[in-house]
Amino acid sequence: MPTRQHIQLIDIADRANLTEAVYLAAKGRRKRSSVTTFLANLDQNLNSLSETLMDGKYAPQPLRQFVIHDPKRRVIHAPEFRDRVVHHAIILQAGAQLDRTLIDDSFACRVGKGSVAAVLRAQHFSRRFAWYAKLDIAKYFHSIDHSRLLEMLDRRFSGQPFRELLARIVDSFQAERGKGLPIGALTSQYFANLYLNEADRFCVAQRAVGGFVRYMDDMILWSSTKHGAIGSLARLTEFLWEHLGLRLSRPPEINRSTHGLAFCGHRIFPGIIRLSKRRQRQYLRTCLRWERRYLQGEASKGELQTGYASAYSITKLADSLQWRRRRLGQHLVDEA
Repeated sequence: MPTRQHIQLIDIADRANLTEAVYLAAKGRRKRSSVTTFLANLDQNLNSLSETLMDGKYAPQPLRQFVIHDPKRRVIHAPEFRDRVVHHAIILQAGAQLDRTLIDDSFACRVGKGSVAAVLRAQHFSRRFAWYAKLDIAKYFHSIDHSRLLEMLDRRFSGQPFRELLARIVDSFQAERGKGLPIGALTSQYFANLYLNEADRFCVAQRAVGGFVRYMDDMILWSSTKHGAIGSLARLTEFLWEHLGLRLSRPPEINRSTHGLAFCGHRIFPGIIRLSKRRQRQYLRTCLRWERRYLQGEASKGELQTGYASAYSITKLADSLQWRRRRLGQHLVDEA
């Protein structure tokens, strides 16, 4: 367990730290009005934000709410640009400490990890162990208890003003009284990863667990026997409720590794990785969108090829060559 890191407000409010945070927060968003407005008066805004942080008067603004379908319906609560800058400034100072706390086989929202690494690790364990148990948390972000989360953060950071800043950010959103993190905030990703870390460590410490992988709230454990998988799953489920106040979203899946595992957009077998139906639809939509643009004269041949390359990136981890060939035979672009 990493020792506590001492962070002062001056570390967050430092001009160089805030400037880098602005660059990160604006990446890919520079054309948005809130970003252009902030950047138009950058010096003044940075000075004001630094002073507000230093005197302890910083308070997050109300979150913007919108709905996406990815593929299921999700309500996103996104911070205003000023607050995005603060979140990045915090993570620039505290992110490495939070990351060091996690086990190696937690893959979401981490540099050098991600969904591709998670799928390959899951296949590795599927080759070694005959049985797996898969579970995910019901309304995970909205179920995170603020008091428990802040206790975890207090064990990793010293510096009372900084901890009070974290508490203001955590308490600025409540799905219900004393619970919930907003989906759409950078700090939420780091805090949500931290919240399940104790459950990760509890699970891997069990003798019957041969392998374990987590991608945010999707958790999979492997065992050599069905009995071992069932017992380990029962103990983990009990730990999640008693220590973290979390329930499962549906009955967990217990199956043989040779029967395949749906995870991170793929169907994983010991000897092969296939695309999920969702990934297939995503690939087809991307190809058809670029083909339509090309036929309407809105994209050149080079841009069409770039579009195909972006579609291919969706499928490259899976054994999908024959499927893609069949698809291209059905939807060839008529250059005439």
